[in-house]
Amino acid sequence: MPDVALLPEIANIFDVTIDSLFSNEKEPEVQMVPVENRKKIDEMYLRVNIIDGGDKIKVNVPMALLIVCLEAGIPVESMVSVGDTKVDMSKIDLHKIIDLAERGIIGKIVEIEGEDGASVVVEVC
Repeated sequence: MPDVALLPEIANIFDVTIDSLFSNEKEPEVQMVPVENRKKIDEMYLRVNIIDGGDKIKVNVPMALLIVCLEAGIPVESMVSVGDTKVDMSKIDLHKIIDLAERGIIGKIVEIEGEDGASVVVEVC
C-alpha cells in the first residue's frame, strides 16, 4: 500500500478522486461533466489507442493542438499509422469530438474493432 501522503498525487496522475482509488465501482465509459466541473478545452487531451497484432500505439494529443491542425486544414485523420500500415480514421469526425468535449462529454467516444482483431479506441480526457 502506498504512503497515504502520495494519494493526492496518484489520484491526480489518473485524473480521479482519492475515493475512486479505493472503490471497486467502475466509472461509466462516457460521462457528462457538469459545467462547473469541466476542464477548459485547452487542458484536455484526445487519447488514441491502436492495437494491431503485436503492435500497440498510445497517442495523447492536446485538444488545443488538434484544433489548430484542423483549423489549418492539416489532415490529422491520415497521420496515424501502425508500422507501415496507415490507420484510416477518416470516418471519425474530429470536429464532432471537439464539440462533444466542449459540451462536457468525456470518456471513450469511439471504439472500432476490425475483423482482423485490430482496434482503435478514441477517448477524450
